[in-house]
Amino acid sequence: MNLLAPYSWIKEFVKTDLPADEFARRISLSGPSVERINHLSRGFEKIVVGKVLKIQKHPNADKLRVAIVDVGKEELSIVCGGSNLAEGMKVAVARVGAAVRWHGEGDPVELAATEIRGVKSFGMICAANEIGLFDFFPHAEREILDLSWSDAQPGMNVASALGLDDVVFDIEVTTNRVDAFSMKGLAREASAILGAKFQVPNSKSQIPSPKFQVPTITVQALKLCPRYQAAVIEGVKVGESPWWLRRRLIEAGHRPINNIVDVTNYVMLELGQPMHAFDAGSFQEGSIVVRTAERGETIRALDGKDYELAPEMLVIADAKRPVAIAGVIGGEDSGVTAKTGKIVLESATFDSASVRKTSRSLGIQTDASLRFDKGLSTESTSEAIVRAIEIIIQIAGGRQVGSIVDVRSEPHRKRSVSFRPQAASEQIGVSIPAARQKKILESLGFSVGGAGKAWRVAVPWWRERDIEAGERDLVEEVARIYGYHNLPSVLPEGPIPLRERPADIEWENEMKTILSGAGLTEVYTYSFVSEKLAQAAAQPQISSLRLQNPLTFDFEFMRTVLTPSLLEVVKNNPEADGAIEIFEISRVYLPRKGDIPDEPLHCAAALAGASPNGELFTLAKGILESLFDRFGICADIEPIEGDDSEPTLGHPGRRTSIQVAGKEIGFLGEVHPKTLSDLGIEQRVAVFEFDVARAMAAARPRVVHDVPAFPAARRDISFVVERRTRHAELHKAIRSASPLLVGAELFDTFTGKGIPERKKSMSYHLVFRSSEKTLSSEEVDAAMKKIEAALKKSFDGDIRA
Repeated sequence: MNLLAPYSWIKEFVKTDLPADEFARRISLSGPSVERINHLSRGFEKIVVGKVLKIQKHPNADKLRVAIVDVGKEELSIVCGGSNLAEGMKVAVARVGAAVRWHGEGDPVELAATEIRGVKSFGMICAANEIGLFDFFPHAEREILDLSWSDAQPGMNVASALGLDDVVFDIEVTTNRVDAFSMKGLAREASAILGAKFQVPNSKSQIPSPKFQVPTITVQALKLCPRYQAAVIEGVKVGESPWWLRRRLIEAGHRPINNIVDVTNYVMLELGQPMHAFDAGSFQEGSIVVRTAERGETIRALDGKDYELAPEMLVIADAKRPVAIAGVIGGEDSGVTAKTGKIVLESATFDSASVRKTSRSLGIQTDASLRFDKGLSTESTSEAIVRAIEIIIQIAGGRQVGSIVDVRSEPHRKRSVSFRPQAASEQIGVSIPAARQKKILESLGFSVGGAGKAWRVAVPWWRERDIEAGERDLVEEVARIYGYHNLPSVLPEGPIPLRERPADIEWENEMKTILSGAGLTEVYTYSFVSEKLAQAAAQPQISSLRLQNPLTFDFEFMRTVLTPSLLEVVKNNPEADGAIEIFEISRVYLPRKGDIPDEPLHCAAALAGASPNGELFTLAKGILESLFDRFGICADIEPIEGDDSEPTLGHPGRRTSIQVAGKEIGFLGEVHPKTLSDLGIEQRVAVFEFDVARAMAAARPRVVHDVPAFPAARRDISFVVERRTRHAELHKAIRSASPLLVGAELFDTFTGKGIPERKKSMSYHLVFRSSEKTLSSEEVDAAMKKIEAALKKSFDGDIRA
């Protein structure tokens, strides 16, 4: 988050005379980082205030005139074409040698004395855009800058006359420090860092507190709006803000609108609390209701666009309709205009997650939503509304009607943290006296109580959101204000300690190498999934963890399996022409008792494309078996029986369980057609996924054997069995039929011409060997007959010639 902060505004809250560059350097060392320094007065050299004494016609040009201008110690003759030029007017005069932009365009050019249509001109009467002030003073073409409202004297530098002899810092504030995202917050930081006095300007007026309350406010959603304050001011005159207010807003990057709206923006920048002003006359039945939107409700916002609201979105409404989207943007119908005479001023706290979700869903980001979605304290509203009322009455007139209405969910409770100064010194690595630590904490607004080894430190309300880790957070505060640059630099001595890499990292790296070598592409997907993807992977015994504050609805649940994320990749890459082979090795999140979920490492792969005869399933199975074989994992792949009418990740007839020692560690199969249809995937997809740690628990070290002393005998066998017969069952029967058989590899499966219906032909390469002698043909033939007999007995297999 970046904030444009005028130095003069910060100095209203902290007493310092440091040069701007030195102030920025010291603040950046221990607090928010100053990224850029803009000296506003630079560029106004030799540009002064002048007073037009006399205007004469130009002898050779109808649209030009010759003005005699008082610029302090002399009078200049200047040719000017300004349409609004008048005698007695105060103007901005660029003297010879000043840098200006002709008609506000191009790079600055140095002004020289020149002759214009035969008349000498010794300077230039400037329009605002010609000296970089168009944002401050918008104007029509050929209009010059009119400074008659100013009390500046002729000859005075324009920057000084307009109060632009200031410095504006572009400051980066980290997202956890929303308290520093304001002039007062920055000043509080500067006070602690510089050791300067923090000061709060005295209020210039007293806010009346009548006994009755106006308006009537009902907060129906107290969890989403823990505090709502409002006040009514009548008799206001809406118009342009005074120059000091407009200048401050523009310097801070805000466009002035009118004096009421400008005050709400001014207070937001000054104190960090967003505010909103409503036209009180736009409320139907004069009541305010803070509630969630009703299904189908719409609102036309201040940006002129119509938005359809979802039921979970928080709105500010009158008796019949929404008038603002809470914490995001106001409604056009309730906005303050020149006709407004009575306003309702709002200062509230809204749930950060609610504002963030609404802002992202509607595609609206405002200065208010930027602050609310970081989390604001309920205690920030009071000071802001009092300050806004004070300034509005000062510049727009009117009077407060009734007291400030204050509706809150519960009383504020201060938090306190245990803190040990000795432990802090040990963690920082420097002995910092306890008195110094106490002074640092108190300078930041913390209240320190107790004595001895342990203190009790009360957290100020403006730091409630970022002091969450207890003592460690306070140690960090002490260290940064003490100054990280003050900590001694000590080179480490002795040997560098080495630590063995965790086993799961070694497994992960080797698996990635194997799967990449098999032609698969590694992908990285988000750990969060949408409700739709979570349902696609629904497992009856496991429920997905839902985030309390998801960034979007697409990242609402923590995934329990990787496969849905891979299916999302398949869906989003239709240009791959069906040839998609991907894998991911990452963690999943399984709920358990307590706050932290289990995070087992999973390995998953997805193969997408045409598969008329289950080729994808076979290929996925082969890759999985090859992976397991490289690690020496003995796993069984067992079919899953069940009701095919219930869509799951498994395709009817092609869903299996990966088991090790009788316990399931994952699954292999084709994705159910309905699941693919629901996700918008047109290809067939085969997947496998397993728990890496549970698989590796069954891994066996590789055994290296001597080179066989005797040659092997090789034979092929083909036989016909029922189509539903599984390779694993056949392979087991073949291997157990003869002790001489040392290898059996399936090399062909065939159905079609010559093969009975509902049957298939399967062919295997067989390898026979003895460790004691060379096998004779008779011995191999006898072993083959045993295998044939085993196939006939167990599977009614008919041997093919």
